Amino acid sequence: MAHGDVGVLAPVSIAQVDGAMAIDVQVVLTYENDGERVEDGAAVVARAMAADGATAGPVTLTAASAPGAFVGELPVPAAGEWTVHLEATDPAATLEVPVTVEVAAATTASTVEATTTATGELRAAGDDDGGSALPVVGLGLLVAIGAAIGYRLTRHRR
Repeated sequence: MAHGDVGVLAPVSIAQVDGAMAIDVQVVLTYENDGERVEDGAAVVARAMAADGATAGPVTLTAASAPGAFVGELPVPAAGEWTVHLEATDPAATLEVPVTVEVAAATTASTVEATTTATGELRAAGDDDGGSALPVVGLGLLVAIGAAIGYRLTRHRR
C-alpha cells in the first residue's frame, strides 16, 4: 500500500526550554492516509513569529531514534507570545502552535567558603560527609614517629 504525499505533524512537546530564551520542539510525522510513522527521507523545519512581527529560525529539526520523531531547539530573541510554524517535506505537512516564552531566569553564582583538611582534601565549609577521623589520627602518628626518630638521633650523637 502506498503511503501518499500528504503527512500529519503531531506535537509531542512544544514549550519553552527551562531557563532559556528558546523553544523545545518535539513532533511526530505520520502519513495522512494510513497513520504510519515516516521512516526515511523527511525533513522538518521550525520557524516562529511573535505578535510584533519578530521572527526566529529557520531551524531544521533532527530525526530522533524513533521513526517519524523530530526534535530541536528554536532560539527566540525576546520573551512574548510566539507562533511556532513547522513545515515537513516528503510527505508534506504543516503545523502551527502558540507558545508563551517568559524572560529567562538569570543564573546566580553562589560563594562557598572552602577549607582544606589535614590530608589536603578540599571541602566546602560545613561539608561533613561523616568520614572517619583516620586522616587526623594518621597525621598524629606521623608526627609522633618523627619526634621519636629525632629524639633517638640527638641521643645517639651525645
